[in-house]
Amino acid sequence: MKCRLRLGAIVSANPYYTCGFADKYSQVGLGPARADQMVRAKSVLDRGIPLSYHSEDLPMAPSDPLYLAWCGVNRITPFGRVAGANQRISVDRTARNHHRGRLFIAARKSDRQHRAGQDRQLHRARAGAVAPSKLKDVPTWGTVFEGRLFPVPANQKRT
Repeated sequence: MKCRLRLGAIVSANPYYTCGFADKYSQVGLGPARADQMVRAKSVLDRGIPLSYHSEDLPMAPSDPLYLAWCGVNRITPFGRVAGANQRISVDRTARNHHRGRLFIAARKSDRQHRAGQDRQLHRARAGAVAPSKLKDVPTWGTVFEGRLFPVPANQKRT
């Protein structure tokens, strides 16, 4: 059954929490079944509810959009296991959610130029140029913002 949103609401979630915390929460607090189901992205989308990935949780979670996309697609914990495989979503769906999130919160972002460049890389991954397991490793060359080029400074490039 599809959910019809009349309020214009959107679910804003951080996909890092499953990757970063499911192993610990399964041992203490939530138990394995509930910990693995944190950030129920596929369930939300399957019900027709708009979903946005956000990165507003520094220093609790990383803010790198490509890393967060990797988390939503792969859901791999530090112990190397997939937490809640039934909640993984495709690169295509992740890119759409990520872009929606950027539009939703772009006005509040101080580093939107850098993020826009990462969004472009995510859309390249969406087209199949990058394996889902490699999303977090894609380097960002720079950003085009209002027709101007902004290369990523050397001290901020991924190694």
